[in-house]
Amino acid sequence: MIASTLVALAAAPPPPDITLAVVVFAPLVGAGIIAVLPVETDLQRFRVRVTALGAALVSFLVCGFDFFGVLASAGLGGLPQPQEQTGWLPGIPVPVGYNLGGDGVNFPLLFVATILLVALVLASWRVRDRTRLHFGLLLFSAVGLLGALAAYDLGLLVLFFAWPVAPVVLLVRQGGGARAAAAARRLLVSWLLSCGLLALAALLLALRASGHPTLDLSTLTTDLTLPRGVSTGVFALVVAACVLRMGLVPAHLPLIDAVGAAGTPVAMLTVGSGLLTGGYTLARVALDGAPRGADHLATPLLGLAVLTMLWGAFGAYAVQELRRLSGYVVVCLGGLVVLGMVGYSETSIAGALYLLLAATLAVPLLLLVVGAVTERTRTRRLAELGGCGGPAPRLSLLWVAGAAGVLGIPLLAGFPALLQVFAGTFPEHRYGVAIGCLALLVLGAALFRAGTRVFLGPPGENVERLRDAQGSELYAGAVLVAFLLLFGLGSGRFLPYMVNGTDLVSGRLAAVAPAVVLPALGLAAPAAPGGAPGAP
Repeated sequence: MIASTLVALAAAPPPPDITLAVVVFAPLVGAGIIAVLPVETDLQRFRVRVTALGAALVSFLVCGFDFFGVLASAGLGGLPQPQEQTGWLPGIPVPVGYNLGGDGVNFPLLFVATILLVALVLASWRVRDRTRLHFGLLLFSAVGLLGALAAYDLGLLVLFFAWPVAPVVLLVRQGGGARAAAAARRLLVSWLLSCGLLALAALLLALRASGHPTLDLSTLTTDLTLPRGVSTGVFALVVAACVLRMGLVPAHLPLIDAVGAAGTPVAMLTVGSGLLTGGYTLARVALDGAPRGADHLATPLLGLAVLTMLWGAFGAYAVQELRRLSGYVVVCLGGLVVLGMVGYSETSIAGALYLLLAATLAVPLLLLVVGAVTERTRTRRLAELGGCGGPAPRLSLLWVAGAAGVLGIPLLAGFPALLQVFAGTFPEHRYGVAIGCLALLVLGAALFRAGTRVFLGPPGENVERLRDAQGSELYAGAVLVAFLLLFGLGSGRFLPYMVNGTDLVSGRLAAVAPAVVLPALGLAAPAAPGGAPGAP
């Protein structure tokens, strides 16, 4: 009897791995608890904050345990591990499956999103108005961000892609005033249109997949039989959706307005939800799911990258408002991400994803400083700020760390990211890389000028109101700086894992677009059996 029981247990399938479900839905549980907590006294509001922080830490710790576990195993990153897969809506014409997975393309981004969530809760610690609503919406929005990065089914990805639209818009609107209301309306229209375009692309991709209609990403990203016209249409729709979500030119103003009008934690959330989700979708769905379209529209995509980089860099240099300057920084970084994507090599795509990772840490750090300075001095204009470095040396150091992370200074995460982007894209798009370097120099000049004017210039009228970073605000900045350093100094451990994932993406691109990197290097592509050089 005992022997037969042991044999049956040995033959039984292993229990499902639910760690990704815990990562994605722990904030939802936290939001549900917060919804029923009273907020009449300071102690009750403190419990709301602690509950939010606890939910964020659960996602962070579970995701970190899984992430560093797979990093310890050599050769992973190409296939989803861990993975949780089960049927969800099988009865509809295009079945949607509950499929979560982590590989070299999305797992590092998912981990960084949990870091951002912890920093968001800490940055919100001093919020006293509508405490329950603020933290509830913050956690509810995070479910969409984490779910979109973890989804391994295109239908589920579309659902999570749309999830944070309403809560983020409500949080932006909560900033108060006509400016916040107008920014919230523009952001709502932009992001809803983005969701509609992605849903249309998903439906078109699913219906034209070989065999029966499916939304499973593992199937869709290995199917290279889509007609070129269909693949081009899918690629164009996904790129348009990502342009709207990431705030790329010409759809950059809604994101910049939202960053300028929202409170500091909400601006950090808006940037993370827009840039991180949109950039990941561009790699996972556009490049991986429609490689023929990527080959056909490579030149327009490069033009989009160049225009966005230059517009963001020169906009940051010309703008006279500190909050909007941060928005133009996001625009420029989005263009650099697209430049890495259009390199179509595992090196450049991995660099673009690593740049998303670095931007998710560095830009919120800048926003944290910008929010502290503008809210305490009650002015946003650069001409009215100055001398802030004296009363606020810690804020000055956080600004330097954020700007260094954005500009790719060595030891921080931005350095290996930009190095991979430029090195991987250069053989194919030399002029694009040159323009990217120019845009980065202009952006550096803009950040240097703003930093010196705000922190080293003559004291402004309201500088006496400025107090230095302390408490939870300082802890939020310290978390972001610590992981900027970790991903900078430890890039030798993280980047190979990401390259293992992007190698499959670049391989699918190469299967439909014959190798173009070798001729760009002055080498001859090997002849195929039929005699055509570089034929797949």
